[in-house]
Amino acid sequence: MDNCKYSKNKIVDGFKHEICSNEELKKLNKSNGKNIPCMGRECGKFEEKYNKQEEAK
Repeated sequence: MDNCKYSKNKIVDGFKHEICSNEELKKLNKSNGKNIPCMGRECGKFEEKYNKQEEAK
């Protein structure tokens, strides 16, 4: 779900992990300070990343 504004990728031991960086969502899940996975469009807090290429079109 790389197109999510809050999705951050971290590679550990050759595996890609998607991490949610939305602090509000972490508070709602009572997982503040922990790395929770990005849930994509099902999230409810999903926001599309701003894409400069789209603006050029």
